[in-house]
Amino acid sequence: MKKKNKAGTFFTPVVAVTGIFLAVIVFVSLFASVIAPYDPLATDVNAIYAPAFSEGHIFGTDGLGRDLFQGSYAVQELPF
Repeated sequence: MKKKNKAGTFFTPVVAVTGIFLAVIVFVSLFASVIAPYDPLATDVNAIYAPAFSEGHIFGTDGLGRDLFQGSYAVQELPF
């Protein structure tokens, strides 16, 4: 028979890790415009297919010169 911890069976390590993960997602979603303040649809024709960690583009760019880092954060903004 399993022993119950002092807080009961709800606060398990899996629940703690899941809560931390969700808290990080909510934090990043709320502050996405501060973390990545640039327009995700802005193009840079001089940096088409730029590799990751190139000048000004952490994740690199796509075929239209759009920054992939900015686009990944733009998706996470919650409509409040």
